Amino acid sequence: MSLAQAICRMLTQSSLKRLDVSGNGIGDEGSDAAIAKCVESKSDFENLGLEFNDITDHGVEAK
Repeated sequence: MSLAQAICRMLTQSSLKRLDVSGNGIGDEGSDAAIAKCVESKSDFENLGLEFNDITDHGVEAK
């Protein structure tokens, strides 16, 4: 299971409203656009912190 899949699973199966994974060395591969889609589908989710990781413009492009 990829990091993106694990985060997505956690978001969809919990009542989390905020998740901060800042500064965890997440790169483009771990920042799969699937995370954004999971967040968008969770109407009560408020904030996903991804600051201070190694995500480039390529890592945030929708796939």
